[in-house]
Amino acid sequence: MRLREALALSLNLVSVRLMRAIGVDYSWKYVQRFGFDKSQVPRDLSMALGTASLSPLQVANGYATFANGGFKVTPYYIDRIEDGSGKTVMQAEPAIACFECGRVIDQGPGARTGSTVRPPLLDEGAHDGVILIPQQNLAPQVISPQIAYLLSDMMKDVIKRGTATRARALNRDDVAGKTGTTNDHRDAWFNGFNGDLVTTVWTGFDQDRSLGDGEDGGRVSVPIWTYFMREALAGAPRHDVPLPDGIVTARISRETGLLASADDPDGMPELFMEGHLPKTEIYEAPDKQGEGDKPLF
Repeated sequence: MRLREALALSLNLVSVRLMRAIGVDYSWKYVQRFGFDKSQVPRDLSMALGTASLSPLQVANGYATFANGGFKVTPYYIDRIEDGSGKTVMQAEPAIACFECGRVIDQGPGARTGSTVRPPLLDEGAHDGVILIPQQNLAPQVISPQIAYLLSDMMKDVIKRGTATRARALNRDDVAGKTGTTNDHRDAWFNGFNGDLVTTVWTGFDQDRSLGDGEDGGRVSVPIWTYFMREALAGAPRHDVPLPDGIVTARISRETGLLASADDPDGMPELFMEGHLPKTEIYEAPDKQGEGDKPLF
């Protein structure tokens, strides 16, 4: 089963197997890149099931890394403070996720291959296109833009055909997200975003008790998220997660996940990081006796 399918349908055993394959310690350290304190994240396979105890703000902050192309930003509550005469006495200076500022630039002969530089660029995205972003205000890149894009694209399928289809009522194709439900339906989540805005909805009781049978994230939290995002994104143009270089599309076998041969009529497109394509299948067409397909490995 593809990871895309598992995320869309919340088939969590796939996530457990994935974590077991890459290693618990590696996974535990990796999630800390998103700003989670290590004391809040269990150091075992249950982490793949969402057993970390996190606030909605922490979760939204983590999802922002997918939405902005791989950068870690920090929430802040106060933009500025003015005195009685209107003079600004405090101005927040948050770290800005600048997708273009982190690009790899050819610095000419003698430069180290693949060295990443952060030149002072005009911010042509979310701001006025005039302000020069100082070096100290550039947010650190904690995951590659390719990983951010692939995971975001997978989470689009959660809305298109998975556990969050109620969010299709927005009639937008630039939104992605993931539902979540804890044991006995005590907590219901939906974390959704596009390239401009991340919104996390948690639903539950102040007391630690069940919401009731069937009250999962897709049924309880997604409608709240959709109601809010309909207003928050009203009139806003389509804004996808930034598409970086190094993403390729390849045809794969529906049954094996391997690269589909030219003779395989059931091949389907899937996205990959460049240089990380699966192996090619050996395809044998159905024989005359009707024994069916015989994919060989």
